[in-house]
Amino acid sequence: MKEIHTKTIVRIALAAVLGLVIGLTRAGEEWGSAGMNAVAMVVCTLAIGWLLDRHDGQLTARIRSTVSQVEWEVALNGIKIGTMKDGEYASMQQAAYRDRRVAGRQLMNLGRVALTMLDKLVLGIPLMAFWLAVLLALLEPGSLGDLVRELQKANPQALTDATKQFLQMGLMFTAPITGVMVLIGYRFGFRNCYVDSVRERIRQHFNMAADGSIAIYRLAFVNGALA
Repeated sequence: MKEIHTKTIVRIALAAVLGLVIGLTRAGEEWGSAGMNAVAMVVCTLAIGWLLDRHDGQLTARIRSTVSQVEWEVALNGIKIGTMKDGEYASMQQAAYRDRRVAGRQLMNLGRVALTMLDKLVLGIPLMAFWLAVLLALLEPGSLGDLVRELQKANPQALTDATKQFLQMGLMFTAPITGVMVLIGYRFGFRNCYVDSVRERIRQHFNMAADGSIAIYRLAFVNGALA
């Protein structure tokens, strides 16, 4: 029951995050912002549930396998510590995957990452507005004053519509930049708590007292010989 509860928490939380992202990208569109977000969350929940179940099933199959010829070599700071069977490694991975505490730490980390990314996006919109104003002032010195006067004369509804459009443009401009930052390695504070938990279990398995970087290498054997 505890395992099912943990999976449910992870599914709902990840679906909510993905639904929020989709909602932000569709902000200001006419039909069914709420309806589309609900559909997106349902689809995301189903997809995430299928992926999580598939991953758990693969781990279970590896644990129960009696014919696996795969082993894993473990090294600490570049020094070989020992080897473990694939079933043992899969058992550690599944234990971390099903641990409610690990799921809680990972969700909290994802929340902090989301807030950090949102902060970058929100900061990028005023910066874009500033540089657009500078560019406009350089190219058309009198147009900036005209724009300010038009804004002063505009009614509240027009200002609201213009603000929504500007925010959409800002999001379209800053979101790709944020994506590029992710691709070049900027992690926004992301930490893989599942990997950390697996490595801690490996430390306990081999009774490692020293601190350092743990590396795991896959060894495949064919007819008893290392492939």
